[in-house]
Amino acid sequence: MKACALMESVTARNLKKLKAEFTELFLKSKTELPLAVLLGALPVWLFSFSEEQAVELLGGLLASEQLIKYSMFLAIPYALALGIKTFIRFSFDSSRERFRYIYSIVNETGTGFLTLTRTALGATIGVVVLYHTTDILSGSAKHVTAAYFNIISLTVINCLFALVNDWVTAQADRKHSQNPIQLPRRLR
Repeated sequence: MKACALMESVTARNLKKLKAEFTELFLKSKTELPLAVLLGALPVWLFSFSEEQAVELLGGLLASEQLIKYSMFLAIPYALALGIKTFIRFSFDSSRERFRYIYSIVNETGTGFLTLTRTALGATIGVVVLYHTTDILSGSAKHVTAAYFNIISLTVINCLFALVNDWVTAQADRKHSQNPIQLPRRLR
């Protein structure tokens, strides 16, 4: 009987935690969608007066395949630094400072990738709105469905990535206590 009550308690706690995390993810879309509109959709709406202009603008807004691959490659050091930041505790102040410097550089690559995906999300939103409100763009139902799927998946990916970035930034900004024991330089 106690095991059943314990299991119910753990399940209720996990469901409450899952609900809080899902709510946080949903609330993150309140900032991610406006950013996407500013970065990608607004230029599409303002400067697309013909299909040729829209295609040219999208070519400029959307990253090339090589840049996307390179950004994915840069996600590896970002993930590695994230793991080190989260799971390894540095015992020396000098090591902590060196890692903080390296992390500040690597962290910017993560936000660069987020900017690429925000722009892609916004451009996709801009194309869908142009498709539905003007005669500038045309497409099949299959293309429109794929665009909606891309909007949903990019929104979720951006929200997740932004939450991780916010969490890591908060961890990086947290103050570490200075080591009270300072060895003379010759003993280090």
